[in-house]
Amino acid sequence: MVNARSINPSDASYISNVLQYLSENLSEPLLLESTAEYFGVSRTKMNKDLYSVTGMTFKNYLTELRMIKAKGLMEDGHSVTEAAQECGYNSESNFTIKTRTLAVFMKSNTATRS
Repeated sequence: MVNARSINPSDASYISNVLQYLSENLSEPLLLESTAEYFGVSRTKMNKDLYSVTGMTFKNYLTELRMIKAKGLMEDGHSVTEAAQECGYNSESNFTIKTRTLAVFMKSNTATRS
């Protein structure tokens, strides 16, 4: 994931809580609107602050978290269906589309480790 960028210290605390919340709730149907409401901020503010810290939008950050978790699960022998459910995808077909991204991600990580 992208390294943290400079941000107002009070925002950094709230965004670190958002990042933890997302990581701990990957199997849930996480949406920007409901997550922002949970933290008492507007979706525009949350997306802006998250981008300031991670360099990614809410949607892209969440997808990356889910792909990293899915990769680990499948490397540990879990089925595609299990990985999909564990990462918050309600259907295997939606997850399969995302795994194309995962395949590229895994290939690029392998290339950078070599």
